[in-house]
Amino acid sequence: MVALALVSIAVASYTTYTPITDVTITSPDDGDTVYAGQAYTLTCTTSTDVDCRDGTQTQNDPVVHTWSGPGTFNPSTGTTVTWIPPRADGNAVITVTASDNSSPYYADDTDKTDSITLTVLNTLYYVDVDANGMDDGTSWTDAFNHIQDALDAAGNGDEIWVAEGTYVLPSALDVNKAVKVYGGFSATETSRSQRHWGANPTIIDGNGICGCLMVSAACTIDGFTIANGDANEGGGMYCTSSVCPTITNCVFSSNSAYNCGGGLYYGNGAFPAITNCLFAENIAPSGGAMYGYGPVSPAVVNSTFSGNYATYDGGGIYSNGTAPRMTNCIFWGNYAGRDGDEVFNANSGDPNWSYSDIRGCGGSGGGWDPNFGSDAGGNIDSNPYFSDPNDYDGMNGIFMTCDDGLYLDPNSPCIDAGDNTAINEPYDIIKNARKIDGDGNSSAVVDMGAYEYDPNLFCAD
Repeated sequence: MVALALVSIAVASYTTYTPITDVTITSPDDGDTVYAGQAYTLTCTTSTDVDCRDGTQTQNDPVVHTWSGPGTFNPSTGTTVTWIPPRADGNAVITVTASDNSSPYYADDTDKTDSITLTVLNTLYYVDVDANGMDDGTSWTDAFNHIQDALDAAGNGDEIWVAEGTYVLPSALDVNKAVKVYGGFSATETSRSQRHWGANPTIIDGNGICGCLMVSAACTIDGFTIANGDANEGGGMYCTSSVCPTITNCVFSSNSAYNCGGGLYYGNGAFPAITNCLFAENIAPSGGAMYGYGPVSPAVVNSTFSGNYATYDGGGIYSNGTAPRMTNCIFWGNYAGRDGDEVFNANSGDPNWSYSDIRGCGGSGGGWDPNFGSDAGGNIDSNPYFSDPNDYDGMNGIFMTCDDGLYLDPNSPCIDAGDNTAINEPYDIIKNARKIDGDGNSSAVVDMGAYEYDPNLFCAD
């Protein structure tokens, strides 16, 4: 009989030596804004997990990083993954979990997690008249060549980034969705804050054959020169329906209308919010620069109206039953063939003026002319001293640059004469900082008009 010897095989056992102490998402940053449908790289770092074998030898324990949250992760594990946000506005909480390998012999540590919250905006579309890629709007390389193509593809809440260049229109752009359309890009930016609407002029050109924009939704139009539009009403922009489009950092120039509102027409309940805009050399029989109709109260803030002409009434603005709120504005050098060079009111039209310079108004107080509307205080009737009122776009022929003729002269009474509470925009129409101490009294007060005078700005043009 053969005796069988029992052999004991010792299995190494591991205990925790240095556990996982933390994991950190390193990119993107907490609170960043991302766009639905675009691809983003997520990265993280973690501490090293070390286990001890039989109390004598140490061994690195592999750490697995698992990502979770809305959208698609590819792959779903790793220190670097690609993430595509869901196609919906809102906040997305992204979490990475670091866990160790507990099988077969490693010690089991407590998982560690890190989370960030990102703001997801709807889809971003790109437009570049010079792009020669796929023409599908998914990147600067494959940007749409035409703005209308992006407007057709976009949905409510989507953003459209438009690169510098001149976009000559065959027909007016139809903006019938609550999209946000931004100009002033060089076609390299990855963040909207990187754009510069003065350095990268983006021109919507009606070419004298059509109006430039038909607006019937609560959209945003920001960073464009809107020029050479021609229509029955609103050669530059026609705003209709009971919506509030936001119009910022725009120039309306050389637009015309057969009936009214050479630069802009609003009616049928529309009440645009206009900030940091310039209206120059627009023409119509009524309301050379702007015509408003109906019982609405649009807001016009820090905008300049000059060189506009009405063959009949209201060279600057014709208010037909409307009550626009005009703050920190300049109306100077507009003309009308019959009445109301700067302002004409009809059918109980009653603009509300504050901290504005309006030629012929008499200024706030006892000298105020009620034909201009209501005096809410802070208004003046003084030559604004533009740097060159005969050359609106300056020597370089480009609007929204520091040599613009309607930039303020150092002696302008409009410097530091506005109302700081009326404007939240950080920049003016040439992307100069707002609320500069222009008069040297150690108090930074916003100027009247579209341009903020900066005593330290040197213009090389």
